[in-house]
Amino acid sequence: MLKNKRIVVTGGASGIGAAIVARCVAAGAKAVHVIDIDGDKLAASVAQYSDATLIHHQALDVQDREALTDWLISADESTQGFDIVFNNAGVMSGGDQLLSTRVEHLLRVIDINLIATMIGTRIAAECMSKRGIKGVIINTASTAAFNAMPADPAYAASKAAVVNFTQSCMPLAEQYGIRVHAVCPGVTDTAIVPRNAEWLKPALAAVQWLTPDEIVDVMEEVLVDSNAPAYRRVDNAPRSV
Repeated sequence: MLKNKRIVVTGGASGIGAAIVARCVAAGAKAVHVIDIDGDKLAASVAQYSDATLIHHQALDVQDREALTDWLISADESTQGFDIVFNNAGVMSGGDQLLSTRVEHLLRVIDINLIATMIGTRIAAECMSKRGIKGVIINTASTAAFNAMPADPAYAASKAAVVNFTQSCMPLAEQYGIRVHAVCPGVTDTAIVPRNAEWLKPALAAVQWLTPDEIVDVMEEVLVDSNAPAYRRVDNAPRSV
């Protein structure tokens, strides 16, 4: 499904995003447009590929709504469209309870996890529809969308909103042939997990961590399944004692 495709990835310097880029390159994608707030890490990640010319990378903060919009439009123009979009950039608040979390950190989580995903979906769908491309948009959510998370309510709320937003975009498939799906990973071995947070340690110790590649496996399953549901959960197995 990735072979010869033009692909967009946000948050692509590490974790799930870097695994997506690696899978695209291995599958023979035609072009990969990728951004991350950490430009140096992104450049180093991209440099490992012998055919790095197919990867168009740029440092960009998805909180900058105008810059994100302009980048998506530029990506569309540079490769005469794109076929697959992964709205993957995401963060946690870094707090351990609501009253100790700064308001600006709450808003940052919403901006990156939700607003940027909404903008990415909106602009990508418009670009695809104008060119008659029957593309696929995959939004990275989380199993936190389905449970209360008192230590990081902004994260749980943002991911629940991503799932609901994605479900609300399902009519695009019938209207334009554009499928929008969310993949909801459980605890995954990525940099955004606050491993040393006391509130999270019991939960982290109780489950087997998922790998970024396992999440990308599910994303690929969604890509090839025209009847895939609006969202797919990827739950952690309990850690054996």
